Amino acid sequence: MGREVFDSPGGRKIHVGNIPTMGGAAVFVGFTLSAFIWVPPADFGTFKYLFFALVLLAFTGIRDDMVALSSLKKFVIQLLAACVVVGLGGISIGSLYSLGIDIVFPEWLGFAISVFVIVGLTNSFNLVDGIDGLAASIALVCILFLAVWFYMTGFTNIALICAAMCGAVMAFICFNWHPAKIFLGDTGSLFIGFFCAVILITFLNKNDSLPLDEMYKINNSVSLAMVLFIYPIFDTSRIMMIRMSQRRSPFAPDKLHIHSLLLRLGLKHYQISIFVNIFSILAIFICLMLDKFIPDFVFILVGFILCFLISNFISRRVKKFKSTRKTITIKKRKKT
Repeated sequence: MGREVFDSPGGRKIHVGNIPTMGGAAVFVGFTLSAFIWVPPADFGTFKYLFFALVLLAFTGIRDDMVALSSLKKFVIQLLAACVVVGLGGISIGSLYSLGIDIVFPEWLGFAISVFVIVGLTNSFNLVDGIDGLAASIALVCILFLAVWFYMTGFTNIALICAAMCGAVMAFICFNWHPAKIFLGDTGSLFIGFFCAVILITFLNKNDSLPLDEMYKINNSVSLAMVLFIYPIFDTSRIMMIRMSQRRSPFAPDKLHIHSLLLRLGLKHYQISIFVNIFSILAIFICLMLDKFIPDFVFILVGFILCFLISNFISRRVKKFKSTRKTITIKKRKKT
């Protein structure tokens, strides 16, 4: 049994020693208990399909952490969970929102786009869970901001759900910060990533429903939603483009993630997690400050160009660092 619930080092894994992988189960229990305590019973009907999907994904993650499931089975379960939330829960992308094009999607197209976005964001979050504290802290920044925004705009029931998740994730980070005593595992990364995706779509819809004179209405809601999840979105997009350019499967494992590159430069886990989250917080702040001055699509374009330049700089530094180390090693061998 020990082999199933502990993550052993080796291969692409960079930790030392056997570390428990089912920390996500503790997050799920903490979130569920907090939600049942603080959310009024009358509001639970609003979230019943979301809770069903989260339970489905949490148990899928537990099963996968104990005995590995195939990628196809996990993908099908994610599709099912997303279809339940979109089709029955009504959490759907219905338009282009703040992108400046007044288009309302047909129901079937909105359904397809919503399922694609939810499954895509869920998997992107799963992919960045590669070093201590990174994925959990990214989720905390995203959900905490939205919890405050929902509270300030009067959507108290959604704010309470977000606050329950924040508390559970914050408690987990205490044990997942470097050196980690426990990992999220698929148990946590699946349902937390799914929760983030759903709550981001909910933010877009609720913001769109606010009157124009509402103080906390976000003009560039799409760019803010992307900024709140910027590292998983950009890193996953970048990785898949690199793999396809190399004629490999976009889902093939490797060590090309930005956090993996930063590790090669000698940064520690906690330094990388702090760097990524400071960058995200700065991006959120800039997005809010420029909300009324820069069109949404311009901000998105500039943001992705900036992210590309930063990742390209890091990649070049890694190549230079590897070249320098290789030269030093050759010189040492010649001397001996």
